[in-house]
Amino acid sequence: MAWIRQVFVAAAVLGVACSQVTGGRGEVEPSAKPARVETVRRVAEVDGVLLPSVGNTMSPALVQLETEVDGFELADTDGCQTCHAGISRQWRSSAHALSSFNNPIYRASFDRFVASNGPEASRFCAGCHDPALLVDGAVDSEGAIAAAATDPRGHAGVGCRTCHSIVHATLEGNGSYTLTGDDVPLPQDEQPETMAAHSARVASDALGTAKMCGSCHRASLGVETGHPHGIAGTDDLGPWMQSAFAGASARLDDEVADATCNDCHMKSELARDDLAADDRGMVASHRFVGGHTWLSAMTGDGEHLAATQALLRDAVSVDVAGLRTEGGAPVLPEDGHVEPGETLELDVVLRNHSVGHRFPGGTRDAQAAWVQVQLVDAGGRVIARTDEADRHELRAHVADEDGRVRGAREVEAFRTPVVDHTIAPRDAVVTRHSFTLPVNLELPLTVEARVMHQSRTDSLREVTCKRADDLRGRQARDATRVHLEVVLDPCATQPVTEVGAVAVTIGSGASPSSRPRWRRRYEYGLGLLHDVQERADEARAMLELARADLDDDVTDRQRAMLLGLLSEVATRQGRFDDALELADQVDGLVPGEPSTELLRARAHAGAWRWDEAAPRYAEAATALPRHANVWAETAKAWQSTGASANALRAAQTGLELAPRHDILLRIQAIALQALEHPGAEAAWQAYEERRPSDQAPRVKAACSRNDPKCAKERLPIHVHALR
Repeated sequence: MAWIRQVFVAAAVLGVACSQVTGGRGEVEPSAKPARVETVRRVAEVDGVLLPSVGNTMSPALVQLETEVDGFELADTDGCQTCHAGISRQWRSSAHALSSFNNPIYRASFDRFVASNGPEASRFCAGCHDPALLVDGAVDSEGAIAAAATDPRGHAGVGCRTCHSIVHATLEGNGSYTLTGDDVPLPQDEQPETMAAHSARVASDALGTAKMCGSCHRASLGVETGHPHGIAGTDDLGPWMQSAFAGASARLDDEVADATCNDCHMKSELARDDLAADDRGMVASHRFVGGHTWLSAMTGDGEHLAATQALLRDAVSVDVAGLRTEGGAPVLPEDGHVEPGETLELDVVLRNHSVGHRFPGGTRDAQAAWVQVQLVDAGGRVIARTDEADRHELRAHVADEDGRVRGAREVEAFRTPVVDHTIAPRDAVVTRHSFTLPVNLELPLTVEARVMHQSRTDSLREVTCKRADDLRGRQARDATRVHLEVVLDPCATQPVTEVGAVAVTIGSGASPSSRPRWRRRYEYGLGLLHDVQERADEARAMLELARADLDDDVTDRQRAMLLGLLSEVATRQGRFDDALELADQVDGLVPGEPSTELLRARAHAGAWRWDEAAPRYAEAATALPRHANVWAETAKAWQSTGASANALRAAQTGLELAPRHDILLRIQAIALQALEHPGAEAAWQAYEERRPSDQAPRVKAACSRNDPKCAKERLPIHVHALR
């Protein structure tokens, strides 16, 4: 065994399966299953046209099989524990282990979705949540779905044999991976060739790549899922690919280290009893720690909860960077002067500085992070705090046909996103809060601002708890106890985690912040860029103040970052010559940055100077090869010059990165039609299936008309009254 341990470490195998799977089937016999091994088109050229994948017998999931795969074998993890006790123990705490019918949150949404859209639509969910059921055809009928809650395959989650049997993955999402059912050869003592064969089987080139993770952590709805049009869904892959952490930021930023999914979600953890452990006893953690604190509470797993909360803390920075009194210009709080009886407006700036995708990520419509503010006077008296009914929530709002925002993961009813208040990587947002000071208070005031997080909305918790107590819910809980040896409490109270916090003082005796003034105003201006066009001058004014704060300690890169934002504002305001001059200054400070050429391209495009814009876009896109949105801008620019062949190349380069990107699909169709290409009709059909609904404006208007909170949230920066 010592020899095998050494070979495991030398091969750097991450949690590989350690036996051919023969056990773990319980008393349920395999059902007859349809032939699943068939070819599915994969974001590849079809007569010169790039089209989204079409499904096979597992559609709407885009899973395909290289060889026949048995669901019971895919479900087994017991055999892997022989060599990988530590990794198996970590995995049992993870959301991957609890992704199927053993997850009461998923089960409640799944049952409702299938009841509305039919059994075939269930495969859309199963591709990523229930692969062991999917490959056996065990979600293809109402009877099979009814039995899934007690089927051992329905409690397998995403196990060892799933990830370690993926031999290929694409960037399309919706389960766009390929599985092999080949046996896992056992390593034998003193036989190095058996270890090599084992490693080759369980560690394909796809294993551990962002593409493999993204095959499930990117999703979209469409006609195949019972929706009338395309709706972008969960997507952690896309924002990461277009971020500084992937070397693809379209905006000049501080230099940050590259980071992949594994760098954040599979950090090393002690597991001395695992044969894959290194000489320090460490393995890449198979907890897959993310943000799902509620699941840890359901299982009572304090260790996993602590790891999850540690990852969440300080993911977002918080600052109170703006104080307005009686409608005046904003100042830093320590520069302000307040009087009893005045009305204050406080601008809280949040920056996602360390999360490689949007914060919060995952199912953004079901997230429940929010901003909490309170004012305390010098005597320690709380004089105002966030009204729980009017708090700013960091989540996406998705509406149904009647414009009602759905917050309980009612995927079947989704028609259009209304607004998304989650924060992109390295981006900043501003939340605004107002209050009239009492006449009797002691100065200075302290403003305490926090970002709080719980993993799901209260409405989703209520639905989950209620459905867990019906017959199907009780059966599923009993089966989870048997198959995973986990006792779940679906009604457990959701943990609340403080992600970031700050306290600043205002008025006589106020203390200045330790952060550089220019940096605070820079991030404030970055957040103000999200406001409406007519208020772009507020961002400009704040960035000019930041520029005045620069001193000799500021690096050329930091100075260029600020000038780059000022160039963006100038383009937005139609000051195109100013935008180009500022871009030239950026280039002089930090030569060769692709974002500088993008500033120039956007300035020319804003003036409809497409002949000047297009080649600059092309240069920027080539330097940011994984940025699908920049390729979309490039394709649009080339087509606007009439260079359809160039537009087609740019659009198809982008479609390799984001195969269901509606803008890229549209420009591909336009270019093919202009080139009189025979594939133009197929390209237009693909666009029609993926494009946003024509009814989206009506739905959003109904949301604003019927729900005052929706009307407020649709404003990019809006005021929340403190209580």
